[in-house]
Amino acid sequence: MEKLQFEQKKFIIQKLPLLLPVLEHNPRRLKRLLNEIQLNFSVNQNRGQSISFEQLLNWTIIEYVFPSLAAIVKSRPRYLLLIKSALDKLCLQTKKTIVPDL
Repeated sequence: MEKLQFEQKKFIIQKLPLLLPVLEHNPRRLKRLLNEIQLNFSVNQNRGQSISFEQLLNWTIIEYVFPSLAAIVKSRPRYLLLIKSALDKLCLQTKKTIVPDL
């Protein structure tokens, strides 16, 4: 995690409770995941794509925690917008703002 910026570390720390059970509390798996995120972030930056680290982190979590959902969204990207819209409505109804920027 030494290559990560402070804000990036903050996002990761916030997501650890969700990630650790999926990674079976295995430090090697966590390190592999962090390396994958950092590599993908760097590749996207080099390609000039405007994806934030937090967005990439959230997508990677979806891939790890809900692989079937990730496969569906990859084959039908518009579903992600439908999911985001539904979560936004739910948050408005419950007066919470917990939906991350996908």
